[in-house]
Amino acid sequence: MLSAEDIRHAENEEGIETLPDWQKDSVKVAQEVIEDEEENYIPLPSEFVIHEYSIMEAFCYNQEGDIRSQLLNSIQKRGAFRRFKDDIIRFGIADKWYKYKEEALKDIAIQWCKSHNVKYN
Repeated sequence: MLSAEDIRHAENEEGIETLPDWQKDSVKVAQEVIEDEEENYIPLPSEFVIHEYSIMEAFCYNQEGDIRSQLLNSIQKRGAFRRFKDDIIRFGIADKWYKYKEEALKDIAIQWCKSHNVKYN
C-alpha cells in the first residue's frame, strides 16, 4: 500500500535521494503507478464512495419504531459514530449492524469490480 507521503514524493521527485532505502522503494512504486500508461493499476474506491455515515444512516432507516428514531437522533450531532455504537450495543443490534455494514461494503466492492472489469468471487 502506498502512503500519501510516497505519492507526494513521487509527484515532486525532490529529496528522494535523502529518503531511507525502504521508502525509496515505495516511492519508485508510486512513480510507476503515476506514470502507468497501460492502466495496470486501478485506484481503489475513495472514502467518498465508501461513505460509512451513509451506510449507518441507511441502517437506521431500516429499523422500526423507537429504535429507528433514537438511532437517527444519535447520528445527527458531533460524536455520531460513538453514540451510534453505544446505541446499537444498548439495543442489542450490534451483530445486525455489523452484518448490514459488511453487506453494504461487499456491494460497493462488487460494483467497483464490475465497473473496472475485475473478476471477483
